[in-house]
Amino acid sequence: MEAKRVLPGLTLVTVGAILLANTTGALPWSVWWSILLLWPLLIVSLGIDILGRAVGSTALRALAGLVVVGGLVYGALAGSGRVPGPPFAAAPVRGETFSSSAPLERTTSGRAHVSAGLARVTLDAGEDLASARGETPFGRPGFAVERESPGTADVSVSSGGEGTTFALPGKRRSFLDVRLSRRVTWERVEVDAGVSDVGLDLRDIEVAELVANTGLSSTEITFGERARDARATLTGGMASYKLRVPASLGVELRAENGLGGIDVPSGWTRTAGSGPFQGTWRSEGYDLSRSKLLVTVKAGLSGIEVERY
Repeated sequence: MEAKRVLPGLTLVTVGAILLANTTGALPWSVWWSILLLWPLLIVSLGIDILGRAVGSTALRALAGLVVVGGLVYGALAGSGRVPGPPFAAAPVRGETFSSSAPLERTTSGRAHVSAGLARVTLDAGEDLASARGETPFGRPGFAVERESPGTADVSVSSGGEGTTFALPGKRRSFLDVRLSRRVTWERVEVDAGVSDVGLDLRDIEVAELVANTGLSSTEITFGERARDARATLTGGMASYKLRVPASLGVELRAENGLGGIDVPSGWTRTAGSGPFQGTWRSEGYDLSRSKLLVTVKAGLSGIEVERY
């Protein structure tokens, strides 16, 4: 058996093992950020493989595969804090610091769109109509408010990292902290994030519809009792979702995943679906709940955890 034929299979096994660890919670999904930072190893591996072909060395071609496997394993361990991170990631990549806000005035309803490429994103309640602060090395941040009619406003916040799909060497410092008024009824809040850690605390914000589009991310959302007949749609590629919901809220969870794990509290009832990755679950006493929340998760590969508080 030739080693050069074994290594592609070993690479797939390694990727699968990391993804399995992600879905079971043994490794956080954020380890893929550390793995992406090691992208130069692909060039090293390609160069070794070319040399191996040129000199007819099977050992060199096998070494090329081992470089990729080693990078995957090291990146996963470094991303989880089990081993020190790569030296080139020690120096932080600094960017432009920004801070903006808009007064509440007489606004009673609104819509908000928050977008970030590579960033840590948080959303919480505040006193102004909207405020944002952050730091980003990925271009010009944006903050805009349009008051289309009396009492209604559209808010747009951007970290400047939209369209950023590659990892830059260096430890990222990109973050975006957004606050929306607790005195406004938000008809729709949309969050677009790429490679991100996302934390949305909606306990003091009334949101009728939440849409979160995440690529490679770890997302935690805390819903509040003000989520009356609310809807949340979560879409992603490889992502983990932790949903925290109050005990008084009736919840229906619809999962449409390619692969992944789903963990709901005991007492919840499965009302549709039979596979391990897709189906519909309802919380205990759902039909008697005065306030209800519908959560739909559509992801290629994800882990979903629902927690009561």
